[in-house]
Amino acid sequence: MKKLLCFILSLAMILSTIALVVTAATPEVKISGISGASYDESSKTITLNGASATDGYINIIGNDVTINLVGTSTITSSSFGITSDSNIKFTGSGSLTVNAGASSPALLIEGGSKTLDFNGTGTITFKTSNYEAVRVDGQINFNTGTVTATTSSGYPAIIAYGATKEDTYNDVVIDD
Repeated sequence: MKKLLCFILSLAMILSTIALVVTAATPEVKISGISGASYDESSKTITLNGASATDGYINIIGNDVTINLVGTSTITSSSFGITSDSNIKFTGSGSLTVNAGASSPALLIEGGSKTLDFNGTGTITFKTSNYEAVRVDGQINFNTGTVTATTSSGYPAIIAYGATKEDTYNDVVIDD
């Protein structure tokens, strides 16, 4: 009987280690507390069309997305404004202001070598205090449009870990 019990326990232990499966996070785009914002899953595009929030945010998981700016949009948040673990591309001719809470980034892209592209003709402003306004684990490409980032308490306004000398900086205003 002891041998049978030892065999069953050993078999259960072996099968339980084989059954371990690692799954990736389900792709998700969460837009919380922002009116005038929509997400089209087929094109992976968030459209901010005169969007506004007094305490809202955008959280992007597992999706490379485009954020298209139409009209004048403002996101104010008690924590981060936009966060992602994937690439983000800004397009459109509208304007966007993201005001993050103290000690939070207005825009945070983390999780390895990611890319943040500014390809629109509009104006984007990122503001925070006691943290970087824009923090990217990877490369930032300022192709077109105007980007302004402000922060306080000695933090850099924009920080890109892994930026290369090929990055282009056109019409960028950085205040610290």
